[in-house]
Amino acid sequence: KEELRERLHFFWNLFCMITTCIFFAVAFSDLVINPHEVIEAGILWQVPLIAAITAVSSFIYPRHPMSGFERNIRILIHYLLILATVLTGGYWFGWYTIHSLASVLAMIFAVTAIFFLVSVIVWSRAEKEARDLNQKLRELQERNQFSDGRRL
Repeated sequence: KEELRERLHFFWNLFCMITTCIFFAVAFSDLVINPHEVIEAGILWQVPLIAAITAVSSFIYPRHPMSGFERNIRILIHYLLILATVLTGGYWFGWYTIHSLASVLAMIFAVTAIFFLVSVIVWSRAEKEARDLNQKLRELQERNQFSDGRRL
C-alpha cells in the first residue's frame, strides 16, 4: 500500500513537471518562434493528456537497482517511447506539420530538451533523498553506540 502511494506521488510530480515544461514549450513556440495571435483552447486538454501518457511510461524503471547497461537501455527505450508518443499525439493534434523538416526537428528538439530537464530534476531529487537517508542512518547508528564502541 505504501509503495503504491509512493508510485502515485512520483507519477503526480512527474505529470506536473512534464505538463509545465510542455506549456512553456508551446508558449515559446507560439509566441516567439512561430507567433500566433491566439493559442487554441484545445491545447488545455491535449497537453495534460500527452503529459499523463508520457508520465505513465516512467514505470518502465523497476524499483530495484539496475546495472549501468540495463539503466542505459531503459533510458533509451523510455526516451523513444516519449518521442513516439509526443510526435504521434502532436501530429494528431496539429502541433506541427510532418511535411516540414524544420517543424519535425523542432518537435524532436523540444521533446529531447524536456526529457533531459525532467530527468535531471528527477535524478537530482533521488540523489538528494538518498544522501538524506544515509545521513539519518549514520546519525541513528551514532546514537545507538556506546562510548566504548559497543552497539545497543
